[in-house]
Amino acid sequence: MRGSRLLLWILALAAAFALGRFGSAAIGPDPSSAASFRKAMDEDDPVVRAIGISRFLRRLSAENVGEVAKIVEAEKNWLPDPALLLFMTAWTSFDEMGALDWAFTRPGHFRRRASAAVVESLAFRNPSSALSAIDALNDPTALLRLHDHMISGWARSDFKDALARYITEITRPSDRQRATQILALEILKGGVEASIEWADEIPDDAAQNFKQTAVRRVANDVAGIDPERAAQWIGGQSDRPYAPIARDAIATRWVERDPVAAMNWLLTVPASDERRKTIRSTFSTWLESDPGAATKWLRSASPAEAADPAIMVVVRRDSMRRPGSALDWAHLIHDDGLRRSTLIEVARRWLERDPKAFKAWLPNSGLRGDIRQKIMTPSPDW
Repeated sequence: MRGSRLLLWILALAAAFALGRFGSAAIGPDPSSAASFRKAMDEDDPVVRAIGISRFLRRLSAENVGEVAKIVEAEKNWLPDPALLLFMTAWTSFDEMGALDWAFTRPGHFRRRASAAVVESLAFRNPSSALSAIDALNDPTALLRLHDHMISGWARSDFKDALARYITEITRPSDRQRATQILALEILKGGVEASIEWADEIPDDAAQNFKQTAVRRVANDVAGIDPERAAQWIGGQSDRPYAPIARDAIATRWVERDPVAAMNWLLTVPASDERRKTIRSTFSTWLESDPGAATKWLRSASPAEAADPAIMVVVRRDSMRRPGSALDWAHLIHDDGLRRSTLIEVARRWLERDPKAFKAWLPNSGLRGDIRQKIMTPSPDW
């Protein structure tokens, strides 16, 4: 029964501290007693439960923390992680070492949860203490797991600038990328403009390519909310080395919600190898999810130089099973050299596999005489 209340409990917990100071739930005559905490833990109403726990934890002290810790451990199978984090946050406010020692000496699986909560709460209040705690670990697996919890707590603190500097010192790329993601998402809570401002203020020469990592992360996050704003932002920095990877991130998110707008935007991006790659990958995603809409857009956008990478995606898709369709698409390629070489390559492969079908198609193909001759002339490579 307790497990079925978990989701409602987590939702209620978010407002618990604010409601706790005004709450009038009947959780006992003395909200500072351990008995009131136990009563709150047993409440069926998730709102009453969250308010009761938060009211009590505001009064947690060295005198009652031991008894409360026993209640928490007894309830560990039903206690959600957010409630455990609240408990450790209250405890570390007056006794960091005691909270650390308790969390890291719990038996079994509960030690993993308790140690994660204490490290995250410490990082919120005192990042240096959290760093010291995980640096003292001799278990690489535990260190890796707790590192992300430390970053999460630190990212919610008032020490975000210090966290950004710390991230530039992380040597493992995967750890650095996860830490950047956690910090960027916290900053995004302040709005897309706060995220953009943060990314713009990072020095271009920040260590470990932190600027590029952060810009790509912010581009991805902002594009998930307002892709037009993300495109406008990166469009003003098209000459920066991180612009191509940021555009790729924006296109990836934008094509999920408005593929026509995403592809139309990509056609306006200055020509480059990176643009071709992004158009190809973005259109491939769209073609796979909605081939009818994707090909309809492509016909309306062709011929155009920027659309050629997308046409090549369709040509490659059709070249084996529907070579006639592939050749029809190849006629729409804007670049003369690419169009010619593609027509010849696809036609020769068809001729080799099924000469009867190819020769039946050829008279009405619209192929120029010189291309027909090239197709029918044996090549040393074939």
